[in-house]
Amino acid sequence: MTQTIKICELIASFDMIENRYAPKRPQYSRPATFSSIVAPGPNKLLTNLTWFDINIYMNLIGKRVYVYRNLKHGKSSAPLYSVMYKGTVIAHRRKLLMTDCEFKVRNGGYKQFLKTGRKNVHAFVVGTVVRSAYGINCNGSDLPIKIGYNPSLGNTFYTKLTHKVRAVNWAGGVLINGNGISACYVIND
Repeated sequence: MTQTIKICELIASFDMIENRYAPKRPQYSRPATFSSIVAPGPNKLLTNLTWFDINIYMNLIGKRVYVYRNLKHGKSSAPLYSVMYKGTVIAHRRKLLMTDCEFKVRNGGYKQFLKTGRKNVHAFVVGTVVRSAYGINCNGSDLPIKIGYNPSLGNTFYTKLTHKVRAVNWAGGVLINGNGISACYVIND
């Protein structure tokens, strides 16, 4: 009888030790019902955000990232863009402002699209995420030049300025939002 009591006490003490050293799950989904957190820039309060959103927003600033349009999630009226850093998707955004941007199309993915006819992830805008540039932030109006990509037309990004397709390689600033991709200071091929 005393041996079974000692064994039960031993098991209970192991459970207590195990629970004490178990990693705690982070609480990311708490709604931000606060008014003391101020966004960087001209004193704009962050509202309707979670702590996780604020953390991601602050961690993206200054990083050189790959951005592509997420076709699986996000509607055509409100597109969703995936943000990759060092080969890992770290965020999904509806608005993003970047500088020093390159437009890259991976040839392997483009050839696979031509062979199968199914869309896949192979076209990216590569740039540095910033809070504001060229007098706007990511909530601002569109930049002057509209940029598009359609693998059926070719394996390059193009400007929608004229009816002619002109390849785009680089842009000084790129705003990605619900209206698509817009840019300024564009270098054509």
